[in-house]
Amino acid sequence: MSEATVEMLDDEPHRRRLWSVLIALGPLLTLVMAVSLNGELFFSDPVPEETPSFFSPVAVTMVAGRAHPRSLTLSGTATPERFVSLRAQQSSRVAALPVKAGDTVTAGQVVCRLQPVSGQSAQDLRSPIDGQISAVAGPPGTLVQAGGACVTVIDTSSLILTSTLKPHEAKVVQAGDEADITVGDAHIDGQVRLVYPETDRHGRELRAVEIAAPELRGLSLDETATIDVTTEQIEATIVPQRALVMVSGKGLCVRMVSGKGPTGVVETVPIQLVAVAPGGFYVSGLPPEARLIVRGMGFEQPQEGETVRIGRIN
Repeated sequence: MSEATVEMLDDEPHRRRLWSVLIALGPLLTLVMAVSLNGELFFSDPVPEETPSFFSPVAVTMVAGRAHPRSLTLSGTATPERFVSLRAQQSSRVAALPVKAGDTVTAGQVVCRLQPVSGQSAQDLRSPIDGQISAVAGPPGTLVQAGGACVTVIDTSSLILTSTLKPHEAKVVQAGDEADITVGDAHIDGQVRLVYPETDRHGRELRAVEIAAPELRGLSLDETATIDVTTEQIEATIVPQRALVMVSGKGLCVRMVSGKGPTGVVETVPIQLVAVAPGGFYVSGLPPEARLIVRGMGFEQPQEGETVRIGRIN
């Protein structure tokens, strides 16, 4: 009987080689599967980006001035921030006037009765707010034309303080400055809300200022208070002559680019010459830092309020 010999082959090396191939092809297989499942991610048309707006380029010069705190003492007068005038709808005569100037009234209270001259029924006018009577048309029998005020009521809970600044004060006081208001023995925190031009009887331009004080209470109309305003006075800044422009109605000005980024809005700011300097002039009226537009340099001059981009810095 013959003897058969069977050889057992070891396939372990083949298995190791197969796993090595699969591991090497792993990233490629993953990419193929991702493309198959979501082909739009790789082959769809890209979403077009929004075309950027074009802004005219300008040449600017950077200026900076030093600022130091300064305190000014003003005398302010209490004035109403809100008032209501009760008016006649048609020509009428005052039939009854149960209040007088200075009286305190409540919302809904009858403050005037009008009798139309046309003979219609009399009409009672009621105050829509709590407040104080500041003006009346006149005693009973007074004729009030259509649209004319019979009684004016002021809201005493929203009084503000107003003051007039002298020329040298107007150069440094700005909206947002802190104010310490003294009424008798009381001190109230306030803030400069608005500074605007005003002209006296001689035609000289002054500056009026409004002081807002949310906690202002117990101050009578037209009563005065002492106001200590803390502001920042900016020293005169040197600017080149090419940054100065003459503007009708404003006089000598500079044109600034607002903000701090590559674009901004053109603003015209009146300034005052202080002294001559090498290569330019000392001027006052600028903020601590400013980007001033200079003429020439191959750029067109932009319009007031136009958005521009910084094309060159000198």
